[in-house]
Amino acid sequence: MPPRRDLNHDVRILTRAARAGVITLHEAARVLELAPRPATIRLAALTGRGWLRRIRRGVFLVIPPKTSDPAIETARNSGVLAESLFAPCYIGGWSAATRWGLDCARRRAIFIVTAARVKRNLVVAEGFRFHVVQTAAKHIQAPDVTEPSAWGARMSGPARTIVDALAAPQWLGGAIYLAEALVTYRESRNWDEDHFADVLAAVGTGAAKKRLGALLAAKRIDAPDVRSRAAAARTHGVIDLEPGARRKGPIDSYWRVHMNVSLEGWDLPEDDEEDREAVGDDYIEGIDELDP
Repeated sequence: MPPRRDLNHDVRILTRAARAGVITLHEAARVLELAPRPATIRLAALTGRGWLRRIRRGVFLVIPPKTSDPAIETARNSGVLAESLFAPCYIGGWSAATRWGLDCARRRAIFIVTAARVKRNLVVAEGFRFHVVQTAAKHIQAPDVTEPSAWGARMSGPARTIVDALAAPQWLGGAIYLAEALVTYRESRNWDEDHFADVLAAVGTGAAKKRLGALLAAKRIDAPDVRSRAAAARTHGVIDLEPGARRKGPIDSYWRVHMNVSLEGWDLPEDDEEDREAVGDDYIEGIDELDP
């Protein structure tokens, strides 16, 4: 008969192994040196005694043994929590743009790009709000995504953040923000035309390259190498500069882009429902609706 395990000893092991208070079932099984099934039973016992709190299936918050009030304990780093919930993933969109000083819409939710299946875009867990978009696994592994550091999770670099938004302008809040972000990036010390062109070639869709060409022309941005690469990869058909914006506007016949949003001045779109007091059906308290 195997020796009886010491619960207090296991809690101390899990406390040391947890990142920002968060640990997954697989991480716990490894540090406790247990197979998945016994580890699941062990974590259930610790949860029942109040030493762990289940965040979602397979993800737990370790409650510090000396805490005065377990109810106030929470994950201490949003990026670490995101990695545990949505891996494989990275922080992108408006959250990455804010980190790199690029123009973007102001949103409270942390923008997460994941290859995991999700049922809703807005997820709330441990007091953090996440705006989650799904993509292919190969997109997660593509170039210009940094390794975790202070923010706790991988994050798209400035070039990747722009290229991602060229394919989906709403990742920055819309085409107006995208245009200004491109100008800001071009004028920043982070600008590296060769690197940007390489990221564009690796990740950029045909629509992204056409939007880039149209924005370079509209904003009179000097980037000849990037422009030539985008021109060589132009696809047939006309796309909207702002997908989903039902507005009239001229068509850039060279780039085949319907300029359905004015880029003159800052006629900014309204904040979306995430930043209003009233929340709708896209809001989730907890994340059990995520696929395991």
